[in-house]
Amino acid sequence: EITRLVPWCQNWARCVVWHSITPRDRRTVVMGLRDMMDPGWFPYGKMVAQDLLVVVIVMTYANMAPFILIPGMMFFAVTQLVMRYQLLYIYVPTFETGGQMFEMIFRRIIFSLFLAQATLLGLFLLKGAYEQVYCTFPLFFVTYYFKSKMRVMWEPISLSLPLELTQYLDRQAATEEEEDNRKMEAEKFIQPALAAPAFATPDIEEA
Repeated sequence: EITRLVPWCQNWARCVVWHSITPRDRRTVVMGLRDMMDPGWFPYGKMVAQDLLVVVIVMTYANMAPFILIPGMMFFAVTQLVMRYQLLYIYVPTFETGGQMFEMIFRRIIFSLFLAQATLLGLFLLKGAYEQVYCTFPLFFVTYYFKSKMRVMWEPISLSLPLELTQYLDRQAATEEEEDNRKMEAEKFIQPALAAPAFATPDIEEA
């Protein structure tokens, strides 16, 4: 991702099948291939799904092979560094979710934790360690309580606009209201026939 090897290959393939002479030609997407200097928007659906898959794999197999936590930690450390650079300097921001994607990611991480606990419980059952099973089983309820508590605490906040943005929208609405009032005051004493929009305009040919 940091070397942008795939975009280089796509740019080469695009140059083979499409001419890139004018700026319009360079902005044209041909069979899903973009110009090297036009990376487009960040593919959140692809990247988030990829990272969540790694989360599920690491958390599930950590019970059987704890060493997998080390490459998992290295993966997310490098991903955080690379993707921050890509988001700041490479990809073009096209939309803002207002933090709603975090709620979806949080639920899936909790689901991964349930899978990890179920795997650990199954391992204890296979090994006949029933004392450990009794100690592990309450973890499901603790995790569910934590999920419910986080939802009660943070869901109302996540559904509300930040105070700074709310103040900006209030100022913008007040400004638009003042402009509408001025326009209404200016048109108050005009004959309705003169203020009504014209339904036909003369067809005048310029010499």
